[in-house]
Parts: sequence; C-alpha cells; structure tokens
Amino acid sequence: MSAFDSILGQERAVRTLRTALSHPHHAYLFVGPSGVGKETAARAFALALNCERQVGCLDQEGACPECLAIHHGNHPDVRVCAPSEGKRVFSVEDVRKLVQEAGWKSHRGKWKVYIISTDLLNVQGANTLLKTIEEPVPGTVILLLGPAVAAVLPTMVSRCQIVPFGPVARPLIEAELCRRGVAEERSRELGALADGRLGWALTESQQEAAPPPRLIALATVTDRLAEAERLSALDPDAQQRAVESLMVQVRDIIIWAETRRDDLVSRPDLAEIMGAGLPRDYWLRILSRIETHRRQLLGHANAKLAWTVLAGDLAPRAREAERISH
Repeated sequence: MSAFDSILGQERAVRTLRTALSHPHHAYLFVGPSGVGKETAARAFALALNCERQVGCLDQEGACPECLAIHHGNHPDVRVCAPSEGKRVFSVEDVRKLVQEAGWKSHRGKWKVYIISTDLLNVQGANTLLKTIEEPVPGTVILLLGPAVAAVLPTMVSRCQIVPFGPVARPLIEAELCRRGVAEERSRELGALADGRLGWALTESQQEAAPPPRLIALATVTDRLAEAERLSALDPDAQQRAVESLMVQVRDIIIWAETRRDDLVSRPDLAEIMGAGLPRDYWLRILSRIETHRRQLLGHANAKLAWTVLAGDLAPRAREAERISH
C-alpha cells in the first residue's frame, strides 16, 4: 500500500499528485474545507517524493528509512511548519528563517518539502514567502494548504499549481468510522454532522459522545427551558457542536419529509415524527433561526439568554417526545 491509499474521497487530487511525482512543480496550493484531507495528502506527497520505493511507505513497521523518519516527524528535509512558540501566526522573522532554509541543499532526502497553512500567514508573512515561490529553489517543494483560492494572495496563487479538495462523501466517512470500531449509530450521527470533514469526524469519534440537544423533540415549555439551561452551561466548543447537531436534526427532518428514506438521515425516529404534518418552509425558517443563534454564540452573546430565547422560538410540535429524547 502507498501513502496515497490513506486519502479517502479525493481521487482527483490523488491522481494529480501521483502524476506529479516524476516532475514535481516547485509550489502547490491545496485548497478545500478544513478536515477534508489536505494535510494528509501533503504528508503522503512528501513521503512519496522521498521514498526509496517511490510510493510512500504506509506501513511504519516495513517503511524505508526515509519514510520512517518522515512518519516520526524527524526528517531534516520535510517540515510541517508552525509559528514560533507563543505566536498564533508566522512572524516575518519566522518566514525569513524558512526562506533561508529552503535555499540550503537537502541533508539526505531527494526533495526538501515544506508544508505551510495559509491560515497562519498574515500579509507580511505571505509577501516574505512570495520571493521563494517566485524564484524556485531547485530540489525544494512548497505545499500551501488553504481554505479557498480567494483567501490567498493572488500573486502567490498565480505561481502555484492548484490542487482542489472537496467534501468527503458521507457514506465514506461513516464506513471509515465503522472500520475504526466506532458504533454504527455514532458513525451515522458523526457522518451527518461532519459536513464532509473526515478529519473532524475522526477526531470527534475519539471524544466521549455527548447527548444530542433535545430542543426540537421536547414537547413542553418547562422541558425546553431546562434543556436550554443545560446547553448554556457547556463550554463554547460543546455549544457549537450542539448547534451543529440541531441543524443536522432539522436537515434530517427536511430530507425525510421529501424522500421518506431512513438511510439518508442520522435519526430516523425523530425525523419521521417531526417531519409529518409541518411544511418544508417551516423547517427552513427553523434552520435559519438556528444559524442566527450560532452566529450569536460566536459573537460572544450571553449564552443562557441566547439558548432560552431559542428554546422559545423553536416551539416545536412533538409527539412521543419522551421516547425520542432518551
């Protein structure tokens, strides 16, 4: 198996990178949502470029010395670049050191490879790095990882080969989670929440599963207010996950109402009960309201007040609520 075999749902990007192994471009820009496999692909490309077998050894126990060193993060010619300690983004001095290093001869590998997230580059840092991309250093490959072409300096984009990455299909995410031992129900839930982000789903699968928010299923005002208070006491990241879960619940209701297919939704019981009798436009308005709530939380609104107001605004009509919420 090659390192590229670990990249799921990105066949186009993998074909591009495999083809490039014999004559790699000096700079690439991997673009796509966070968590879809850009860094995994960058590491696989670095492995394959330096591998003694020219494939990128996936099995660490049988890996060649070059791939083994890259796996362990101590290969002198392959770096996943990070800002200096205590800094959120690269300083100009950080980038200058990187540019200087890029001009040196490789220590042992066939190619020097630098993996850099554009999210960590401010305008000054990007302009400092631009000189190296404009004047390629023989034997050096720079891999930039970014969310979208529009988020990168146009002058930098024009000198890179673009490699697009799209969301990973939900069935692939669910199958990979199941393969790694995640329970089927949990895999379906994470597949729905992931929005194509396989990396996010894999990370989240290792966390203890929190009970899903029940604002839509609970029938009484008292129960909904108690649930709102519980949600407001969670840490900010957990509150955002709860909001995402609510949005998936509503999307499931819409999908089930349109298709009547249990296999397309994460919680068929809730989708079937809530999807009966209420029009699609109603649930689209609910979805918009939850998105507004998400932005309020990101803007550091009073969490208890925001959840309480949302609980009142949703006012869902539920049947068999007690059975669904447990």
